[in-house]
Amino acid sequence: MKSPLPDIKPLASNEIEVMKCLFFHGPTWDGNIPSKMGRDSLCDRGLAHHEFAFAWLTYDGVEIAINAFGMDRLKARWEAARRPPYQDFK
Repeated sequence: MKSPLPDIKPLASNEIEVMKCLFFHGPTWDGNIPSKMGRDSLCDRGLAHHEFAFAWLTYDGVEIAINAFGMDRLKARWEAARRPPYQDFK
């Protein structure tokens, strides 16, 4: 069975950091991108798109973030840690 992921070279650390940023925060302004070089490389690979000073992951980028790096689980843990504890106001 063929893998749903495209055959690509391994991602560099700056590309992974940018992918994580875009996956966690969605479309992100250039000033908040961890690495412009990583962003440009992801765009060249077709994993991200950059326009009007914003960058975001493409469908393939999201697929790789979830299937190769498990970022969906990381994001769920990150959001749970940021959420205030439940309080019962009876």
